[in-house]
Amino acid sequence: MCGKIPSEYHPNPNVTLNLIVGLNGRMYHNFVDGTSDTNTYLQFMGEASHANTENGISVIAPGDTIIVDNSPLHRNRAEVTLANFFAPMGVTLIFMPVYSPDLSAAEPVFMKSKIVLKQERFQTIIKENLKFAVSLSLGEVTTSDTREFFNGTGMFNV
Repeated sequence: MCGKIPSEYHPNPNVTLNLIVGLNGRMYHNFVDGTSDTNTYLQFMGEASHANTENGISVIAPGDTIIVDNSPLHRNRAEVTLANFFAPMGVTLIFMPVYSPDLSAAEPVFMKSKIVLKQERFQTIIKENLKFAVSLSLGEVTTSDTREFFNGTGMFNV
């Protein structure tokens, strides 16, 4: 799931936040200066496949199911490449229906992050280092939050 960061907080026209959310909370994220494309998305997924959370949990583990929004950059070449890459691990990609952000557990994470970033305690950090501020705000999304977000999609009962 990708999100754009408002340009008023950084010198670049766009900064893209790539994010993987799991039942155990925010699993992995990175930033792309500029807009994301298929190549940066594939790079992100490759990085995530070798990463562990702060608790030592593999971000993407054998047998996992990854729910992906229907952005064009997630389809076509990326879809085929990732299906082949993850097949030996038994990882499955499931694509959400088109125009269905209400089925995404990542959207509420973005919303909570935005709410946290508006708090007074973040104002100086945002101006000095936006990416660090966003990372800190994502750290405030708890496991309980993400389970609630998954339940809220109506697709899961966790």
